[in-house]
Amino acid sequence: MIEILQWSLNLVIIGSLIWLWLERKKSIQDNSDTKLNEAIGQLEVRLINWQTEFQKYEEVFQEKLKAMEVICEQANRILKSSRATLGSFPLTQEESELKEAMNQLIEKDQIPSIAHLENTKLRIQKESSIDLKTLLRGQLA
Repeated sequence: MIEILQWSLNLVIIGSLIWLWLERKKSIQDNSDTKLNEAIGQLEVRLINWQTEFQKYEEVFQEKLKAMEVICEQANRILKSSRATLGSFPLTQEESELKEAMNQLIEKDQIPSIAHLENTKLRIQKESSIDLKTLLRGQLA
C-alpha cells in the first residue's frame, strides 16, 4: 500500500513538473510573441517614418529639378539670342588680329591630305621591309 502511495505521489510530482514545464514554456512563448509583435510594430512605425521622409525629399528634389530645368531653358534662350546678335557686331581690332594670327598658323597647305598620308604610309612600309631584309641578310652572311 505504501508503494502504491509512493507511486501515486511520484506520478503527481512528475505530472506537476510536466505541467510547470509546459506553463513555463507557454509563458516564454507568449513573452517571445509579445516582444516580436512589439518589434514588428516598431519596424512598421520606422517604415512609415522613412516613407514620409522619402516623400518629403522626393518633393524637394522634384522642385529643385524643375528649377534647374527652368534655368537651363533660360540659359538656352540667352545663348540662342546671343548667337543671333553676336554675328551682327563688328569684330574689335584685337579679335581681328587674333583671327588673322590663327589663320596664319593654320594654313591649308600645312594640313596633309588623306592620299598624301596613305602614300607616306606605303613608302614607310616598303622601306621598313627593305631594311628588315637587309638586316636579315647581313646576319645570315
